[in-house]
Amino acid sequence: MKALALFAASLLLAACSGTAPTPPASLDASRPSAADSVGSPVATATSVVEPSRWSPEPTHDVRFVPIGGLVLSEDGRRIKLDFTGARALSPDDPCSAEYSAITAVVDGVLEVGLFQSRSPRPAEPRPCDAIGFGRSIEVALSEPFTGSAWRDSYGPYLHFLAPPEGLVELTGLPAGWVLQAGRDVEESPTGRWERTYSPDASLADETKTVVLYQSFDGPVNVSGGTEQGQVEVNSQPATLYRWPPNGELVLVWRLGNDGLALVAYEREFSIDELIALAESARA
Repeated sequence: MKALALFAASLLLAACSGTAPTPPASLDASRPSAADSVGSPVATATSVVEPSRWSPEPTHDVRFVPIGGLVLSEDGRRIKLDFTGARALSPDDPCSAEYSAITAVVDGVLEVGLFQSRSPRPAEPRPCDAIGFGRSIEVALSEPFTGSAWRDSYGPYLHFLAPPEGLVELTGLPAGWVLQAGRDVEESPTGRWERTYSPDASLADETKTVVLYQSFDGPVNVSGGTEQGQVEVNSQPATLYRWPPNGELVLVWRLGNDGLALVAYEREFSIDELIALAESARA
């Protein structure tokens, strides 16, 4: 009940100060924004060293085109890039374009820069429409890539092809709640990974899920509903969002140099239970 009272008090303070409402749970993409673990016990959140200051958000490198997705071939020798671009190149259409990419492996990370090339434009070109087209290209690598992380040079955004090292473990999940899905999360300069837990493998009912977001050495950039207040996770400040229409709760906090966010629903978790779940995270 202490957490609930603290949340209510912070809501009152926010209301008195005129804090603007925030949207329901979402990933902040406006800023260059699964397996069971075994072994010996690891440090809890309270024993993690004092976190350092996160680096400033980098700016986009507009020489490159944003990459929507990357698929690595089974032999590691080719990549397929999906992106939104102009129409396929036509010599008579100055609004069309072709694309190419440069690649390099730096410290085990595959760096990929996607370029756009257009036909020469006439002296008085007609304006091009703003319609984007789904495009893809395949790129041969100079040598097989055996890593699991790649970076889009446009962001620069870090992505993962497989669950990265350093994922925290939630040790306080209710009985029967297990990992059902995991994926890379877009538009993060330091990388983000999402995991979904539920007793139902179909994930048909989102209110019976817990979603955990983790960023690495940077902010998690996840926000929530119209009610926002301050609580504590392991005696450290955290932000709690609530969306009354469906009872969605979003808890955002920090563990060491990583950002974390839990998304759950009041149908299954109270505020105190969600905070207890966050406090069960092990580094």
